[in-house]
Amino acid sequence: MNPNIVLRDYFEEYLTFRAQEGNVSKTLVEHRRFLEGPLETAVGHKKVEDLRIIDRAALIEAGKPYGIYGSQRAVVTFRQLCRFLNQRGTKLPFDWRDIETPKVPSKMVDYLTSDEIEKIRNAFNPNSMPGLRTRSLIEFLLDTGMRIGEACSVNRDDVNFDTHEIRIKNCKTHEDNVVYFTDRSAEWIKMYLGARRDKHPALFLSGRDRMLPLTSRNYIRAKTKNLGIKKKIGHHVFRKTCGTYLLQNQVDIKSVQTLLRHKSERTTLRYYIGIDKEKCKVMHQAVMAGI
Repeated sequence: MNPNIVLRDYFEEYLTFRAQEGNVSKTLVEHRRFLEGPLETAVGHKKVEDLRIIDRAALIEAGKPYGIYGSQRAVVTFRQLCRFLNQRGTKLPFDWRDIETPKVPSKMVDYLTSDEIEKIRNAFNPNSMPGLRTRSLIEFLLDTGMRIGEACSVNRDDVNFDTHEIRIKNCKTHEDNVVYFTDRSAEWIKMYLGARRDKHPALFLSGRDRMLPLTSRNYIRAKTKNLGIKKKIGHHVFRKTCGTYLLQNQVDIKSVQTLLRHKSERTTLRYYIGIDKEKCKVMHQAVMAGI
């Protein structure tokens, strides 16, 4: 081993490994951001044999400017890098599994109420092509719980209106998945496709080409910014709303995990915790109002 090699010299090899493992570009960008940010600041200059578990403190401090989850992500990225080094045969002076991830405040899952959904629906004029496309997309996302990257990748031929199923490629795991939709979104999709005069295979278009997430996001935000909804209105809120409504209507957590294609049940549990807190409030109001 070259005695002058320091931790930053492994960054590119680590990113190449993550790409070979199937990480999507968005994940790789985030890994690079934390490697070249907090990790570079805290430990990038160190030789591997000089690394210590207590470097975690410097990583936590270096991650603070990167938001509420910055410190946690800095330590997680360091932990994963150490795991990679161990797998490639580079001797570490400690067991990477002993690096503890810092706790962060639990994040509430934002979802839309029925009234908010109606406000958003009514913000898009179905008599215009952008309005019809976006209204159809919103119904599609609410029904399927898809991520926007997955929805943009769907082709017309992927949609089976007879079985109400769509075969998609999971944008995180790259696995083939099946998602379901209802008659409501089917009607809007058929209306949208019927209004188009092109032969492009993409289910959703922007101009003459496949719709991009950024284009759709900007249009949705522009149309909803004056609705008085104090929540971040983006594509992901429709996915969160889908999961929350399923749980509110007594669908079991394991089924919701499957429908949303969460890798970890803990992610799905965040939706349940938010609902449980709302139930506590309802019970509190009902009981305490009578005192």
